[in-house]
Amino acid sequence: MNNEQVLFNILRAVGQANTILDIAHELYLSQPYVSKVLRESEQHYHVQLVIRKTHPIMLTSAGQTMLRDLHRVLNANQLLEENIRREQQLDSRGITVIINNPFILMHADRVLTTYITEHPDLKMAVRFVPTASVADDLVNHICDLSIGPRYNQKELINQAVRSPELYLLFSKHDSNYEPAQRIIPLNHQLIRKMEDYSYIGFTDNSNTQQYIDLEFKTFKMRRQFQVPSPQAAVRAVSRVTGSTTITTAEIAAAALPDGEYNLMTLPKNFLKLSETVTYLKTADDQVLDLVTYLENAL
Repeated sequence: MNNEQVLFNILRAVGQANTILDIAHELYLSQPYVSKVLRESEQHYHVQLVIRKTHPIMLTSAGQTMLRDLHRVLNANQLLEENIRREQQLDSRGITVIINNPFILMHADRVLTTYITEHPDLKMAVRFVPTASVADDLVNHICDLSIGPRYNQKELINQAVRSPELYLLFSKHDSNYEPAQRIIPLNHQLIRKMEDYSYIGFTDNSNTQQYIDLEFKTFKMRRQFQVPSPQAAVRAVSRVTGSTTITTAEIAAAALPDGEYNLMTLPKNFLKLSETVTYLKTADDQVLDLVTYLENAL
């Protein structure tokens, strides 16, 4: 226990004590030690803190000021220690990144892996959380930044990044397959026939999947079945006649390396996913450096 804490405890005990000996008994200290702490403090500050000749003993005006200000100092010291411990825990934990959008997961994972190879001493955990808002996790320091939707909490900063371009995927078994080109322009005639197709969705029940379900209702399409990921959906389309799914060029290339598929450009304003990197206004330099890297790389 430091000297400030001891003096504070002694001065606080004066209000319930008749004598210096009572204070000593209350605090489990010796009476000479209590007297020594008071005497040395009074000599240091050149004021009298306790009137000892009265019964009961009393704090002087200076003693009351000392008690009040010591309380503030000790509270500030405690807050400082808690903040330092939290920073130490954050340093040892490294950086935690949460990704919400399944379509950006593959690209973000590749970008973050590259960043880690350039910063070998940095610890990082990347989690995919498709269904819930992570704003509270950011505010409560459970994670350090998120890649996904925008959040409006006043403690957070949202930095827009490029959203992945989405396409409708058609396999080589589709009657409209064009082997001469991978990416085909929007075909309005095909769009009008989309109710004849089924589409493959995701089992994660993500906010993104719910958005896709809502948009596909305009085409009167039925969701035939669900698979765990966008990559699995692409592979399923290659095997299920009359089906399609939403994907990116990167995901399609990874899932179907033979390249025998078409990606059709989506209608304007259909499935516009605005992606942001979100982090605390009080984020440390380590997090800010990663944010800057993601702004340039995503």
